[in-house]
Amino acid sequence: MLRPSLSEPTSDTGEDDEKNLHLILEEHHLLAIHKAFLEDETGQFDIKELKQLLFDVAHLRFNAKNFEVMFLKMNTKRDGFVTWDEFVSHLILGFKHQEIVAEFQDLDPPIAKPPRILKSNHRHPINRITFCPTMKPDRSVNFSDGSYITCSKDGFINYWSLDLSLERTVQSKCPDLKVADTWVTDMISLPDVSVVCTASSERDLRFYDTSARKFDLRVIFFSLDYAVCTMYYVIAPTAEEESMLILGDMGGNVKVILFNSVARGPFKSKLDEPLVRARYESVAKGVVPGFRTVEFKRIHTDWVQQVSYYPALSMIASCSACPKASVQMRDLNETKGIYIYRISKGAYCFAFAEGVHLMATGSPDCLVRVWNPFVPKRPSVIFPGHHTGVIGVVFQDGAKILCSLSKDKCIKVWDVAAQTCLQTYTGLPSELGEHTDLTFLYNPDSRQLLIGSVLIVTLHLCPTQSGEHTDGNTHCSAISVLLYNPLFQVNLDRTAYLFLFG
Repeated sequence: MLRPSLSEPTSDTGEDDEKNLHLILEEHHLLAIHKAFLEDETGQFDIKELKQLLFDVAHLRFNAKNFEVMFLKMNTKRDGFVTWDEFVSHLILGFKHQEIVAEFQDLDPPIAKPPRILKSNHRHPINRITFCPTMKPDRSVNFSDGSYITCSKDGFINYWSLDLSLERTVQSKCPDLKVADTWVTDMISLPDVSVVCTASSERDLRFYDTSARKFDLRVIFFSLDYAVCTMYYVIAPTAEEESMLILGDMGGNVKVILFNSVARGPFKSKLDEPLVRARYESVAKGVVPGFRTVEFKRIHTDWVQQVSYYPALSMIASCSACPKASVQMRDLNETKGIYIYRISKGAYCFAFAEGVHLMATGSPDCLVRVWNPFVPKRPSVIFPGHHTGVIGVVFQDGAKILCSLSKDKCIKVWDVAAQTCLQTYTGLPSELGEHTDLTFLYNPDSRQLLIGSVLIVTLHLCPTQSGEHTDGNTHCSAISVLLYNPLFQVNLDRTAYLFLFG
């Protein structure tokens, strides 16, 4: 067969042909193109010959620059010639991309319902929302049994039911302050010992006994080097192991307080000693019975923004707005090495997806990064789009979906696999606070995001019908496909669950 005529097509068709070549070429076009490749002596065409072949077969005209880009995409060997295998592979990739776009084109956006707005019942803005679960006999906890707790800097703490009805109000006070008011910086629940711990600007830790609906000060550690600004609690999987209270302070230090929780451990009520008072220095030296500590001093050059625990590697993680050690991971004994993730302006927050080993970070530079925890040198994916610092990130559905919250009350929902933004949500009310910090909590059971400041706002993130709490619906999400044949009526929803009805 003679090669195609090299007379150049005289007009252009725009960019649609290049992008949708797999849709424009029909079966008889592909057969003719395949025949041309088979009958050619070399079985390959350069850029001018392929452009002329497409014009001869399908009367397609292309913009020169756009066709050059398409040709380079086809020419995976980078030898200046395209074979039939490379040509058809390019078409297949076009169909694959089309299927991915169609797969994630939902009936509703991820955040479809308007937010629910509630009064906070606090005099000051909320600086922490946490969840106080109910411990089961097997030491398991979940977000379907327990209470929400909100705290403000004046020490007032509100308990809320799962439907956010106010249950009771208590207060964390410093017993030594007679004139000045306390300033609580953080709060955490210790459910296996029925304790709530608060940290304050007085550089102390207060442990309150919450059993039998009490709120009595049981233990207080004072004279810490720096005020604690963030906390995280790890429940021991067995009674023989130690639970961990992880602390991050304003000096860039991370401290871990360990204790055994059997029979409430060191927080058990004693008639002869209603209140245990101790300097933190005594706790660190092991003088106070029932407690031991592990310290990692000055691992950040700025105050610690968040601390957490990565169970898959048994490592403690912390982040700070410092470029040299933005995020760090290490085990208690430092035998597994230290992972340091460097970001030019540091990190405000991070989140883990354990099953697939991914970590997401939010930074003051308005970028969301997704990392492989084992590769700290560079992120796997970078998501731009926020206009202020990112203060919260949440994974959903096995890290398929990532949600991020920024200081300007903007929420973005990302498709991690496709590396695209599914939704930009700006519907949070301005009454939430113009110049106050935001705090948030994600409930994976109800898929609700609770945001606190002057008010409390709840949002449903990619809501689905829980199988454990179904109201009789056949599907956990909107039905997108309905098939029928004479024998069965078949419903197929977008989560690929198949139901047969007689």
